[in-house]
Amino acid sequence: MQILTCDNDQSNFKDIVQPEEPNKEEAPEFELKPLLEELKYAYLGNQQTYPVVISSQLTHDQENNLLYVLKRHKTTFGWTLKDIKGINPLICTHRIHLEKNAKTTRQPQRRLNPHMKQVVKNEVLKLLDV
Repeated sequence: MQILTCDNDQSNFKDIVQPEEPNKEEAPEFELKPLLEELKYAYLGNQQTYPVVISSQLTHDQENNLLYVLKRHKTTFGWTLKDIKGINPLICTHRIHLEKNAKTTRQPQRRLNPHMKQVVKNEVLKLLDV
């Protein structure tokens, strides 16, 4: 994503951010998992590439209309981690506005009971493995 600098704070979103051109690389390969009977795979690309999960209870016309819309907007999906775009910090930045004479304080870390400590540890290890 290219960020254009601009001196005016009242500028438009379109003036600040210009999206990059979509990559024309090969379609990523996925390991397809078995689905419930109510669901099925449909493909947005040629030769069974770019899989999406849709309902198997759609009529033929509904399925064609859905796939038409999804194919038109295929570049909006993040097929790989590289495709997922973040939010520009120039657009959305969290600020805490304090009064002029306000003092900031840092509170000590709270202790967890042993059971919750083990649960949190397992969650952190699981996130680190991912």
